[in-house]
Amino acid sequence: MNTVMQFDKTHCNGCKMCKDICPVGAIRFEKDEEGFWYPQVDESRCIDCGLCAKTCPHNNGCIRYKEIPKVYAAWSNDTESRLECTSGGISYELGRKIISEGGYVVGCRYCDNYRGAEHAIAHTLEELRPLMQSKYLQSDTEGIYAKVKKLLDDGEKVMFVGTPCHNAALTNFLKKEYDNLVQVEFICRGISSPKAHSRYIDYLEEKYQSGLTYYRSKDKRETWNNFGAAARFENGQEYFMNRGLDPKTLSYHYDLSVRTACATCVCKNEKRVADITLADFWGIEASPKNPNLEQGTSAVLINSKKGEELFYSLKDAIGYYEKDIESVYRNNPALYHNISMSKYRTKFWSKIDKKRYDKLVEKYIKKIRGSWLRQKLRGLKRRILKVVR
Repeated sequence: MNTVMQFDKTHCNGCKMCKDICPVGAIRFEKDEEGFWYPQVDESRCIDCGLCAKTCPHNNGCIRYKEIPKVYAAWSNDTESRLECTSGGISYELGRKIISEGGYVVGCRYCDNYRGAEHAIAHTLEELRPLMQSKYLQSDTEGIYAKVKKLLDDGEKVMFVGTPCHNAALTNFLKKEYDNLVQVEFICRGISSPKAHSRYIDYLEEKYQSGLTYYRSKDKRETWNNFGAAARFENGQEYFMNRGLDPKTLSYHYDLSVRTACATCVCKNEKRVADITLADFWGIEASPKNPNLEQGTSAVLINSKKGEELFYSLKDAIGYYEKDIESVYRNNPALYHNISMSKYRTKFWSKIDKKRYDKLVEKYIKKIRGSWLRQKLRGLKRRILKVVR
């Protein structure tokens, strides 16, 4: 019988790079009760080479080749693409440029009837479009690092898009710089559970009594600053809910459905792993330089000469102007800081299969907000007593 060793959940971000780098195929993945996958090592096959442990980005950090960034507010001049994308459409424009030069774009797309997500390779604009938009869902990256290396070794130009930990995993896997690789990351506060997402889809299909045919986690129909989740169903009905009310968005932003290792992420630093870092430019002010602000604006951090060359090659396709790193960090604290897991997280997961998703989220959001209000009131009381004394 095979002996299996389990990894510590608090030190595994689920990047799946360890399986790609194992020379004897001794690593497999299994999902836990929260729907997150974790590696298991078959010790009967393991040769104790240590490659998995030596290259794990969470346990060993990651190679940082990059520099202190140049910062820009930017957007696509193609209004349709700008509205379709999560923020200003810069990731899509970068990908379109790479593909126009015969290259490949690697990024996340939905799979399994929108119940899961995976990393895929695009070589055409048609293949690129499913990679648009943030998925707010952990992407299955099993096998992708080896595929990227094969493309690079064959001399193909590649743009890899993923979380900071995905980029760290790729960097550690490759072990060297490739001139034909550009790495793009987004500012990430944490990775949401595929199981929680699937339970949310169950709720939507129950509510509308129909199967899901389309889903988008960030729809701009009520403007970028008021985005919401949108879905369509086989019976023709549609769902749209503002981010402040949508159960999936709330469970993520209140840290109920986020992977535990995200609380100790090692990739948040002023020196980035990727050549380009992207995010929503929350808090960006209205400016004559940036018309149609509500269509979305990207924060762009240029971390290397390679990233700079690609970004500047877009000058006819985008609008942009220079900003400073503090203006990005002010409304994107996840650039440098990790989240703190909710104290209600364990209870939330104990009931995930027993209660409808919207009702479950509503219950614990009320508790979280109540705890926050009580804490604020206690603080105010202490300040008043201090003044009185």
